Amino acid sequence: MPKISTHAMNIWHLTICEIRSCTRMVRTWLLMTLALGVCLVQVGYWSSQAGLYTYASLNSPATGVFGPRYMIFQLTQPIVMWLALGMLFFAFDARSRDVRDRIFEAVDSRPVTNLEHLVGRLLGPAILLLIPVVLILAMVLVTGFTVQVLGGELAGVLDPISVLSILTWDIIPNVILWGTLTLLLSKVLRFRVAVGIAALGVMLFYFLLIAAMPLYLETGLSTYTSTAFLTSDIAPKFVSWDVFLNRTGVLILASSFLLLATGLIRECSTVPCDHNG
Repeated sequence: MPKISTHAMNIWHLTICEIRSCTRMVRTWLLMTLALGVCLVQVGYWSSQAGLYTYASLNSPATGVFGPRYMIFQLTQPIVMWLALGMLFFAFDARSRDVRDRIFEAVDSRPVTNLEHLVGRLLGPAILLLIPVVLILAMVLVTGFTVQVLGGELAGVLDPISVLSILTWDIIPNVILWGTLTLLLSKVLRFRVAVGIAALGVMLFYFLLIAAMPLYLETGLSTYTSTAFLTSDIAPKFVSWDVFLNRTGVLILASSFLLLATGLIRECSTVPCDHNG
């Protein structure tokens, strides 16, 4: 137990250091500003759809599929895309940032393992990126609840089980997957420009593939849920077997990326390897 506690504390200290390093960068505040804008747009979109549903549902029963109570799955794809881009912009030049900030010697001399080092690098930006996501969901929930309390014409607040499902089975696995993939590419390619191009290429191919995929395949092959996974007030479902198996595979794949990146770390004890591309 003491050894496990030591490893956990090492990871936590590295995570805090990475958060501090990220908050000093201009790109961090640009991403946060963009995330705030996306948050406001998503809240406005949800509110408009909720008002439209109030009238459209009188004429079309099928409108209930896209009702505001279950519309969280329509918000999942833009959130996942933003998280993937955010992890790319934070993780693709981690080593170069250490060299630029002249802290690479201190980082290399810390008594931590390569795995702890990379896990800390992964958790730092992940925590920063999850803050706007929680704000998006919280603002939608608060907006729906407030309008209902005030007697407004709103179809209903988000289904709490679906929100918890999105956070558990979509947000966290995707942050880990794209973060570990970017770390692996940064160790394999070494050049920042090459890492950025390769990661963006993989992301573009993946999201285009998911967009062209039939609905009956999405729950088993996509890393995030959509309208193919519908919730129900009568029989609420936190997760299905195909989603559970899919996310288990995603975490196994992310663990493989992380272990490969750990094995590819080459610390430069005297002269830093600063590959600016």
